[in-house]
Amino acid sequence: MASGSIFRPALTAHASRRPTRFGISTKLQIAFGVVSAMTMAAAGVGFLSFAAMDSGLRQVTERQVPVMVGAMRLSALSSSISATAARYISARTPEDQKLYLAMIASRRDELVSLTGQLKTTAGVDLASLTALTQRLDANLAALEEAISERTALRAKVDSLLADMHRVHATVTRGLERLSDPRQRLEITARTHLLVSLISEGSIVREQSSFKPMQDRLRGATDSLREEASAIRDPELLDATTRLLQFGLGANSVFAQHARELFTATRVDGVIDENVAILRDLDATVAGLVLGAQTKMDRVASTSPRD
Repeated sequence: MASGSIFRPALTAHASRRPTRFGISTKLQIAFGVVSAMTMAAAGVGFLSFAAMDSGLRQVTERQVPVMVGAMRLSALSSSISATAARYISARTPEDQKLYLAMIASRRDELVSLTGQLKTTAGVDLASLTALTQRLDANLAALEEAISERTALRAKVDSLLADMHRVHATVTRGLERLSDPRQRLEITARTHLLVSLISEGSIVREQSSFKPMQDRLRGATDSLREEASAIRDPELLDATTRLLQFGLGANSVFAQHARELFTATRVDGVIDENVAILRDLDATVAGLVLGAQTKMDRVASTSPRD
């Protein structure tokens, strides 16, 4: 009895210190719970990833791609306007001018329409581009007016020169009827000098040459008028008087050419402004293209890949 009572407490204490063990059922439930939690976590991460990817793709397809395409079209239109404007400026006939002007107007309308579309569909701030388009409209109107005036004045000069040569031919034929050889020789020399100076004056370009040319024309005109005062042939006198009118006066060749050069100076100023506007337009469109490309690259780099 005594020995049995000695070992019983020790066995009881040892039994109380043994670890508690889970059963198979409990372990399976815990394992399935952990797997379910991991599955739900993975599903959540996948959902968020696909949502972010969908948002990125939607931003690219609905905003950045239209902006990029529109910017490329704006770039093409800007280049086309620049090239056509250069052809319009160098055009010599009214028909060519009308053709190139119509092409510029068409491209300009496309530019305005496309700018409006980008504002509406993509929400792009195109204030600078809109301002440049408005400046281009005003510049093209001024350019059309100045070039049309310059062309009309050149046509007027050419028409006067043609008339002058016809009158000169009439004078030359009339001189054959003069009986005085000295008078015939003097008038012939002075009419040839005047016609030569008028032709030369019609192509003067430098402002510094205007006054000397005007003085020479005045001298030749006065000399011919003095010699013609002795003409007794009415037809020859009338032709000589008409020839003098081409040299000096408000409607003379020289006066019309002076107006042409003044208009040409104004054309040069408008052309310089046109070049500056088109340069700014090209730079603005290039910046828009670069900005759209940068945003697309940024969206692509931040979108999930796995």
